Amino acid sequence: MADGELPVILTCDSAGRAPSVTHEALHVASAAQQAGYPEVIAATMPLRDQSADSVVTALIKN
Repeated sequence: MADGELPVILTCDSAGRAPSVTHEALHVASAAQQAGYPEVIAATMPLRDQSADSVVTALIKN
């Protein structure tokens, strides 16, 4: 992984588990970690587009 790569997954519940697999941490964010990203930013609840825009803008500026 190159420096500066950080996956930002801001879809509804991208870090949440499916009710059918409550004993496993199986979600989009963990899949990105399984693919080799050591850190992932993901939403744990539904997110409005305006809020996601604010988060991504702050990440880009910093």
